[in-house]
Amino acid sequence: MKYITKIHQVEAIKYDGSNKAEIEALVSYQLENFVYPLDNGNLLLRDGTVHIGDWVVLDGIAKILSHGQFMELYEEASGEEYIERRAK
Repeated sequence: MKYITKIHQVEAIKYDGSNKAEIEALVSYQLENFVYPLDNGNLLLRDGTVHIGDWVVLDGIAKILSHGQFMELYEEASGEEYIERRAK
């Protein structure tokens, strides 16, 4: 038999160099997580380094993706689109 993954909604924030507080809020519930600013403008998370332009995706766990990786895996969807796709 063949299977496909279920469509599910994730939270994601693109790091622009000035939105550290948003990243902190996104990963705050995870145990032992931290967000430290580095001298070069990047952020250090427990899960790795977030470069300006990278995405932090909360999909059960926090994942750090480049912009290209994020665009390949995810697309923006409104609540209505999500519900419609979920119903199919």
